[in-house]
Order: sequence, then C-alpha cells, then structure tokens
Amino acid sequence: MSRTPARREAHLTVRNARAADIPAIVELSKRVYGATFCYIPEMIAGHLVRFPTGQFVAEVDGEVVGYCATFRIEE
Repeated sequence: MSRTPARREAHLTVRNARAADIPAIVELSKRVYGATFCYIPEMIAGHLVRFPTGQFVAEVDGEVVGYCATFRIEE
C-alpha cells in the first residue's frame, strides 16, 4: 500500500513592497515581460519613493510571486 505524502498549506502574504524587494520584483518582471520590457531597479525605487503605500508584493512562503504598482494623479 503506497502512502500519499501529507499536503502542506502554502502561506500567502500580501504587503507593501520594500526596498529589499527590488531584486525579486525585477526578476519577476523579467519572467513576465522578458528582458527587453522588464522593470529596472531604478523604476521600482522610483515607485517606492513617490508612492510607497501604493506598491504591493504577494509572497508565497516568503518568495515574491507577484507585484502591483499603483499611482496617484491630480485630476
């Protein structure tokens, strides 16, 4: 009789992005958009300086798996 390994629940966290997340965000954007159109570190740093509360990452078990950049405009 074979035994199926116990399933481990993944831990998902959504939080504001931090400067320490920049390398992971850049790598994620390369995977999504390709090397030609991905974010560069200065772009992410600019987002964090201009509107830090509008930048989010999603982590699964501590690994960045998603990024959301929002912005504000005057209208």
